[in-house]
Amino acid sequence: MLKSLSNNTISFRGINYENKNAANEIKARTALFGITDIHGNFSAMSRLVTASDKFTQRYNSTSTDTFKVSSGDIGISISEDKQKYSLDFLRRIGIDIAALGNHEFDLGSKKLAKLIAESPIKFVSANFDADDENPLKALMAKYIKPGETDPTRKIFNSYIITKPDGNRYGFIGAVPTNMDKVVAGFTKLGINVFDADKTKKAIAEEIRNLKTQGVNKIIFVSHLGDELDEKIAEDEGTTGIDVILSGHSHRKIEKVVMSHANEPVVIMQSGENGANYSELEVDFDDNGVIQKAVGEVKNTEAHEENTEFEQETSKKYGSKEPLGQIIDDIENTKAANAMAEIMMGIICP
Repeated sequence: MLKSLSNNTISFRGINYENKNAANEIKARTALFGITDIHGNFSAMSRLVTASDKFTQRYNSTSTDTFKVSSGDIGISISEDKQKYSLDFLRRIGIDIAALGNHEFDLGSKKLAKLIAESPIKFVSANFDADDENPLKALMAKYIKPGETDPTRKIFNSYIITKPDGNRYGFIGAVPTNMDKVVAGFTKLGINVFDADKTKKAIAEEIRNLKTQGVNKIIFVSHLGDELDEKIAEDEGTTGIDVILSGHSHRKIEKVVMSHANEPVVIMQSGENGANYSELEVDFDDNGVIQKAVGEVKNTEAHEENTEFEQETSKKYGSKEPLGQIIDDIENTKAANAMAEIMMGIICP
């Protein structure tokens, strides 16, 4: 049933979009499993393992291309141990691509760079740069495209995955543009986060890079928040994105908007604290245009906890339940940052 309808937006209780005028045959069928803003809710992670396993089983014997994607803020802690727990969770469910949220930076740049360097997960966040002495800068070579040697390029550029059937997908990511307001000790991170306009330009550059390499199915893994995501979906300069798996604004979103080229862009966000996850199926034509999309934000509580995951992580890390969570953005004042750092030290020693 329609929730709202404007000139350029189609929003359903669940997504059920079909291009009635489609003339091209289906070239690729794709299914996406999305999570975001779990905030260290480890009980939810255990249930999400079960949901992820069922997603895998559902498509195992089909020709559908599948991806599992994280839009950031999976962990929340200055404790490296607790962030490792979150990374173990991402590895366990088989995340293919992950964006960095603001809470991944709770660790500071040095520890975050260490965890990323040791992780098999591909991180994409094209709208920030790092100081030369920052260890995050050294990770650039891990993601640089073949044949590129320019040391001024952004770290964590777009990433291409080619499926066995030959279908190619491009992934682009972004961190929040308001990192200075939501990360305690931001000035100590040694990073330069782009503003909204520069972020759009960075994303546009990655879209051009992907299209140059023959990729026309593009998925934006975003921790910008849905308001900016929708502007990017509709902006002429960033035309070419097909799906946005959103995060950071902590809302449940199931929406289809039309791009500047009058092509559908699906936007989904699964809320916060692991209470929900998203599943989406899309059919692409040969030009990489969505012909059909069916999706829903689903309730995590519908699934049982995964006993094996519980036992493994409890043995390795012990009990990791968070004591609480700050739910409002912290303004970037000295007093607020000092209080945040003190509280994080108490909660996560």
